Amino acid sequence: MVTFDSPILHCVVCRQIVVRDGTWRDCAREHHCQGSECPYKDEFIVREPDVTKNRTTLRPDDPGPAS
Repeated sequence: MVTFDSPILHCVVCRQIVVRDGTWRDCAREHHCQGSECPYKDEFIVREPDVTKNRTTLRPDDPGPAS
């Protein structure tokens, strides 16, 4: 007996059943969807870090962190 306990969904872009236990970029690479935006991007279990949240911009004249 085989039990498959991973979250799955039917993708309207690639028209296949996809497993949501990785990142949406991995899924897009596996199902050849790189050219389109994933409508299920926020439903994947493994979230990719949002690099814009942790980005800090320092002007050249900023003193930076105190030493």
